[in-house]
Amino acid sequence: MKPITRQEHLKRINIVVDYISRHLDEKLDLDKLSQMSAISPYHFHRIMSSYLGEPIGSYIIRCRLEAGSTLLKYSSHQVDEIAYKIGYDSPASFTKAFKKYFGVSPTEFRNTNNPITMKTLITDKTLPDGFKLKPEIAERTTRRAIYIRLIGDYKSNDYSQAWEKIRGFLKEKRLFGFNQEYLGISYNDPSITEDEKCHYDCCVTISKDIKPEGETGVKNIEGGKYAVFEFKGSPDKIGSVYNAILNTWLPESNYELRDTPCFEKYVKFSKTNPDRNKTEIYVPIK
Repeated sequence: MKPITRQEHLKRINIVVDYISRHLDEKLDLDKLSQMSAISPYHFHRIMSSYLGEPIGSYIIRCRLEAGSTLLKYSSHQVDEIAYKIGYDSPASFTKAFKKYFGVSPTEFRNTNNPITMKTLITDKTLPDGFKLKPEIAERTTRRAIYIRLIGDYKSNDYSQAWEKIRGFLKEKRLFGFNQEYLGISYNDPSITEDEKCHYDCCVTISKDIKPEGETGVKNIEGGKYAVFEFKGSPDKIGSVYNAILNTWLPESNYELRDTPCFEKYVKFSKTNPDRNKTEIYVPIK
């Protein structure tokens, strides 16, 4: 039998991780996930744990609870609704798990992290010069994209290497085309998730059909309604921009977040002069 390469392992792991993120509201059977990955059940848990930095069962619980914390902070859903929405059998089991993880109940968390009360902590003075909380509301179509996933501290990830790999894949597979978008998806809130467990996808949209290969995965960037904010400046200032959008603009906007991640579109990028970078921040709304 032909040995499985590291690249093949990465491809299979990406399939499982993406499936989990899209099905948090369902029962996630570990045997089914093992079969999906085509990795032997004997090795599946060890391989996933090595990649994720934690056992896969713990990873699923953390993803559910962090998704729940986001809904508590930025949606009007009741606690009972949130419990079922992220895959818990009952509100009581959600509350018990949430309190064990965060140290407070969901209700206490919502009261102390309510954007309405938090917005007093965010002022325009914290924002980069020239940034305005005045988005364009736009509709996007769903687009196919290739991606490479980075796991680790958002401040210290090797983004340059990931983008070089992406460009190499585009060239090798002849995927360069018109209207291609370079996108970044940050899946975690660093104020909640430990730095070393944060996930980020470097993505480029494509118009041709392609299969995942090694660490290069394939996914859909969901369409729909977005609030689009224009940001000019260095990436190290983008955290304060997200804080202002979610804690100041969103509560006053009459919109709610949809169940899909925000993403960034890199319109202009300069290594030598990052203050001249131009980024569009897409916030999914309904």
